[in-house]
Amino acid sequence: QFGGRGNKIGTIEDRINGCMERSMNGRMLPPDSDKLVAIVAYMNWLSEGLPEDRKAEFKGYPKIKIPDEKVDLVKGKQVYTKECVICHGENGAGVLSLEDNNSYTYPPLWGEDSFNDGAGMHRVITSAEFIKSNMPYLQATWDNPKLTDEEAYHVAGYINSFSRSHKLNTENDYPDKKLKPVSTPYGPWVDDFTPEQHKYGPFPPIMDFYKEKYGITKTK
Repeated sequence: QFGGRGNKIGTIEDRINGCMERSMNGRMLPPDSDKLVAIVAYMNWLSEGLPEDRKAEFKGYPKIKIPDEKVDLVKGKQVYTKECVICHGENGAGVLSLEDNNSYTYPPLWGEDSFNDGAGMHRVITSAEFIKSNMPYLQATWDNPKLTDEEAYHVAGYINSFSRSHKLNTENDYPDKKLKPVSTPYGPWVDDFTPEQHKYGPFPPIMDFYKEKYGITKTK
């Protein structure tokens, strides 16, 4: 599958290592790593015999209707307090596993043990789509969400307003900067919108710019 971040057709191994470096805030697994081979084998096994009518469940998340306003952190905090704090904690630290203090039952959403600032989840639109399709845990599914688009949008911005680890060399992401998602909160960009607007919106004006200048329809 083509990925704009690397500007190339990526393998499943590339995607896994992208998660390792960004979502897991860790290090890449070597190509001959037993762990990498095992993860690929497990993913292949999961997909065996999957009926056609169920494939939509595993092809990413449905798009949200992106609000015309910027993220409202007050609204985001209200949603977080109501729907998220019971698992992830008031300070976003998550809950450590009772069986293993090196892992989490509910993961942290910000801080050193969370995804870093180079992860897709640090983009408000991507984060909002994930949240709407999956959260609160065991209460929402992709086809029966609990949160509205607006609630997911504002709480995604709230979660991403806190500090987290920095991913080195993010300036090298998206060699073709025109392909960079509009909610990527780090530069460089090929537009004159502020870092604040790239992080918190409003995003429709940025999307309109890319459509008018480059003929590119942005969805995230």
